[in-house]
Amino acid sequence: MRTFNDREKDVLNRITSIDSPEPIPVSQLLESFFFTEQNGRALIIQLQSRYAVFFLQKEVFDNEIMKKEELEKFLELISLLNYLKHHGYILIHQEEKSKEKKMFFIQDSFNDPQPSTGAIFLNAKGDYTSSPDTIHDKEKNIIYHGVVFDADIFDLITNVAIGTLYISQNLRHLVHVTLSEKKKISRSAFLFLNAVAIHLIIVLIVNLFEFKLKSYEEKLESPTASHNVLQNKLGDVLPAIQKLDSMASTQSVPLNDIKTNYYGVDISKWNGNIVKDINAIDSLTFVICKATEGISIVDTEFASNWKMVKEKGLIRGAYHFYKTKEDPIRQAEFFLSKIDGLGSTDIAPIVDIEAQSLPLKINVDKTNVQIDLLLFLKHIKFKSERLPIIYSSRAFANEYLTHQTFSEYPLWLAEYTNQSSPSVPKVWQEQGYKIWQKSNSYSVNSKKVDFDVYYGKKSDLYD
Repeated sequence: MRTFNDREKDVLNRITSIDSPEPIPVSQLLESFFFTEQNGRALIIQLQSRYAVFFLQKEVFDNEIMKKEELEKFLELISLLNYLKHHGYILIHQEEKSKEKKMFFIQDSFNDPQPSTGAIFLNAKGDYTSSPDTIHDKEKNIIYHGVVFDADIFDLITNVAIGTLYISQNLRHLVHVTLSEKKKISRSAFLFLNAVAIHLIIVLIVNLFEFKLKSYEEKLESPTASHNVLQNKLGDVLPAIQKLDSMASTQSVPLNDIKTNYYGVDISKWNGNIVKDINAIDSLTFVICKATEGISIVDTEFASNWKMVKEKGLIRGAYHFYKTKEDPIRQAEFFLSKIDGLGSTDIAPIVDIEAQSLPLKINVDKTNVQIDLLLFLKHIKFKSERLPIIYSSRAFANEYLTHQTFSEYPLWLAEYTNQSSPSVPKVWQEQGYKIWQKSNSYSVNSKKVDFDVYYGKKSDLYD
């Protein structure tokens, strides 16, 4: 696992201690501890001309040693945020409207400055900027000087300083593991020093920031080290849990809630009004209906299917067909707006992502596909307070859903085979699948429909 210095640990703690029910602008986080008037730092990003300026108070800027230290802190912060983002610990979503803005002004004293052709006034005190690398007070004295970053470093800065911040649970695990190791090391050092009765020695290790452009191009294929640690810990206790499960008596368990196979079908408008033909002899337990697609398409049979499945006493579920070229947050909001009647005994919201989700004849960035899908999933989870399910095939998942974070979400696996069990995508090797779409040729009153299998307790199907 990557080691973090004290400044980086402070940043990790600040991120995980954010007390907000909603995701926040990343600039709000940065203004809370780094880009403050008291610290004498500010950041202005000029998107149109593609440069960013890191400002320091004039007295600090003119002192080469202090200036060097501040630059190291700034680049260290940018590097840390990029590391967290590229490894799935945080997500930073940049909406289209934010990309249309020409300039961003980041400091806690700035009061909604607006770009102009002349001087840009930054706050009520009259501080202003009229050139790229200086900020003046109202008496025209230079109070800040700036260091200009362009090209690749500009890209790194904009990658983490603009947008809405979403925090993964993996980050909280990372912080917990990091602090636990720190306590363990401190305790060992204390015992050692007492045993040999020597004076306390503090070793200061200064790691100079080493900027690597290649780190910006890292992909999300590799699992995070902290996740591996947690997986190993889970592996240690899982056999004991399974043993207890096998020893447990089923006498107190309701007969209708024991582990067994339950069967279901999934439908859309292409199946017509098929729900009315389902009856007791079909031995079906659940029906999953297509609800929405993209940001504007509602399945024409969804409303009637959704109502009729409930009337027939079946467990119901709803899925959204995901389009990678459309905004993930808008898709999530659209989906949720159409399933607002989702209840606690309905299956959790489902997202269908497959080859048809990709735009035709256009190469896509696999990293962006994964980041956007995670944004969709996190938004659904936050708004619905349910853990969404991913529907996909093994081939598609192994190519496009390669980041280990996806294993946090249950899998509805599409694989048509006569085998007793399907082959599971790499990311879900440990967790396995929740629902298996086994074939597309189940017959309901001579009409063909997709056939699904769920093994477990009936109540866990919608848990």
